[in-house]
Amino acid sequence: MTFEEWSGGADDETLYELYDAANRKYKMFLLISLIPIVNWITMGCAIFAYNNKCYIKSRGRSTGNGLWRLILMVYAFIIPPLLVVKACASIEALGNKVLGWVNVE
Repeated sequence: MTFEEWSGGADDETLYELYDAANRKYKMFLLISLIPIVNWITMGCAIFAYNNKCYIKSRGRSTGNGLWRLILMVYAFIIPPLLVVKACASIEALGNKVLGWVNVE
């Protein structure tokens, strides 16, 4: 899928709003992930937001740094974040809520 198909042909202003919302959510989930055990769920949300913000910033050329994602997954014991990322990618409503895109149009 190309970036234009993924973004639905959104203009630069809308993409900036989406990037800003994903970046805020990424930072929020990353901070919450400092709490042990809670990080099993919230780290997956942080990784999902990180992937999307990097994809928007690079206009579809990159989903971010793989080493950084590996460090985040190891911190959260690898398996739970992968399940959360998969769920966020599969369930559009959950993904939009995690990214903070519920009210952005």
